[in-house]
Amino acid sequence: MVVATAKVAVVARPSSHYPMSRIVFTPSGLDAEVADGTSVLDAARKLGVDLDSVCGGRGICGRCQVTPSVGSFPKWGIEARVESLTPPGQDEIDYRGKRPLVEGNRLGCMAKVCGDVVIDVPAMSQVHKQIVRKDLDLGEIVVDPNFSLYYVSVQQSTLGDGVTAIEELRSAVAKQHHLAEPTVANHVLSTVHRAI
Repeated sequence: MVVATAKVAVVARPSSHYPMSRIVFTPSGLDAEVADGTSVLDAARKLGVDLDSVCGGRGICGRCQVTPSVGSFPKWGIEARVESLTPPGQDEIDYRGKRPLVEGNRLGCMAKVCGDVVIDVPAMSQVHKQIVRKDLDLGEIVVDPNFSLYYVSVQQSTLGDGVTAIEELRSAVAKQHHLAEPTVANHVLSTVHRAI
């Protein structure tokens, strides 16, 4: 007689009878409804929020530090309280005793959602650093580059017409682009004949 055994993993899925809370991540602005008891790190992963963690959520690396925000957030219709996250557990307390944890920060892998909450992901906890691009107002400054590229068309010169390829090129640039005295760099001179 052969007896077979199997290991089955049971995953609790949120449904309508589980308490749900809203979590909002800044600066991304991503938000979702998650089941109470979901870790901040798991919620971030579900939403695709850029939150670093290399220890697999075991509270060892400290890269998933987040800053819970407390107060009224009319933009999202949230009243976030300190009680919106579970209090620090023993693992998080032990981590705080061994390694630096910024004052007011929590480990995203240890903090569990139990109410509507707004979570700020500081730059140090993001895998990909943000690049902020802004328009540059040069004011009175006029950009005048040392050289410019121009497309010109010239007629193919013939031998004995008395005009060099450089003279033909300078004349075409002057006429087609309204430049008074165009110059040609020395290192370009050797390639002009082949190009024309």
